[in-house]
Amino acid sequence: DRLHRRAQGNQNGKLLITDMIEGQKRAAGLATIAVEDYWMHWMQRWMMEKLGFQSISSFKLKHRTYKKGQCFTAHLMWLPITARSTPPTWNKVQLLDGVIFCPSHPLYWGKYGCAKSGLRHVYECC
Repeated sequence: DRLHRRAQGNQNGKLLITDMIEGQKRAAGLATIAVEDYWMHWMQRWMMEKLGFQSISSFKLKHRTYKKGQCFTAHLMWLPITARSTPPTWNKVQLLDGVIFCPSHPLYWGKYGCAKSGLRHVYECC
């Protein structure tokens, strides 16, 4: 689980977070999803924690058509910007649908998911 050698140690993640905060002056905080024990190197929990995010909620999932039986944990990550920020919540049932907008997202279902299998929910709780 490592960044590409050319990207390591260049503070790219911190620069991105700083730019996001600067671009959203009225935002109370930033939220994202991170994964743990996932088979691909994408938005791992430890990476987000290194950038200052904290896990505020999590649950275990498994893919119903790909890598059957292999569980991973999805984390709702939160980085408060203001002192009075309220952490977000998530709809776990909706999250089980996966995402269709980003082929590199860990919850993307296009290649192995609903389109081919006809499933409504491509993920299920472990």
